[in-house]
Amino acid sequence: LMPCVFPVLSLKIFNFIEKSDSPKEVKAHGLIFAAGAILTFLLICSVILLFKYFGIQVGWGFQLQSPIFLTLLIFLFIFLSFFFISSLNLNVAFSGNAVSGSSGYSGSFFTGFLAVIVATPCTAPFMGSALGLALLQPSYQTYPIFLSLAIGFCLPYLVLSFNPRLISFLPKPGPWMENLKQFMAFPMGLTAIWLFWILSAQLNRFDLSLVLVGSLVTIFIIWLSNLKKSESQVVNKAKTLLIILSIISLTFFVPMTSSSEEGSKVETIIDTNDFEFQNPTFVNFTADWCITCKVNERVALKTKETLKFFKEKKIHYLEADWTNKNDLIAKKLASFGRSSIPLYVYYPEKNSKPIILPEILTESVIKDYLN
Repeated sequence: LMPCVFPVLSLKIFNFIEKSDSPKEVKAHGLIFAAGAILTFLLICSVILLFKYFGIQVGWGFQLQSPIFLTLLIFLFIFLSFFFISSLNLNVAFSGNAVSGSSGYSGSFFTGFLAVIVATPCTAPFMGSALGLALLQPSYQTYPIFLSLAIGFCLPYLVLSFNPRLISFLPKPGPWMENLKQFMAFPMGLTAIWLFWILSAQLNRFDLSLVLVGSLVTIFIIWLSNLKKSESQVVNKAKTLLIILSIISLTFFVPMTSSSEEGSKVETIIDTNDFEFQNPTFVNFTADWCITCKVNERVALKTKETLKFFKEKKIHYLEADWTNKNDLIAKKLASFGRSSIPLYVYYPEKNSKPIILPEILTESVIKDYLN
């Protein structure tokens, strides 16, 4: 249901509708789609375990702390947004059948892969806890957790593909499919804007401007691809060459390093061994890319009622911002048996045992725990 992934998954549903008269084909595409998604989950799991093996502190959300990954995602979402809204029929070997939902089995496999990749920014609040737990387990336990998540991710589409009667309840093919496809461009665009907002906390203005230029190049690639074929072979070859060169040029607009300063007073405080405060203290482990964190702050943590409550109880409020990679925060999270956020910790008094609050907050939940 998240805006990152539903538009891509809707293409697979369209594919089921178009092939509803051939149950065997629908089952085959459903299985191949599931295989693509499951293998991608296991690939991500392997990469994370590789980082852990080399002693790199990794928590879920680490991918959104990378300006490189964020920039590539922005380009991908802009590409998908303009693809959805255009009449483009991509016939590029690596993505054409996959994104357009055509009959090729390679297309179904790639759609499964693409669905998982675009879902990575939107795992919270549904999958964040399970993924965070998985990262703290030995590898022989991490793989089954990721496999379970992958199967759950694919299950609705497997059920749909193996039950032709359910497909009969879906609307018949028609113009509405193209209209809905075009509408799906807007969630893709909104996600790209949200990712750019996260990136703005990690890069300086010059690097951000490069990302914007790269976004324009991405739109240019879509425009070129959408042009009708010319009768001249020379023109067609020139267009193909220009598309390839434009894709290669995108590498020049991907920032290689973060330009923001790492570390802050809050992050230094939470890493000290003598973690002591004179007053009761509430610590909010948060990040710009954590959707659950931002919702909790808006509806519970930073409301007038809660701020008034903190003031009356003389509770000191601290934020540990994990938007950028920071080993201090990662280690502190690990000390609480966590590798993901949100995490809310309350220290009632000096040297007291910390109280961990639930991941989903309301004003009443905060008052109940802090009282």
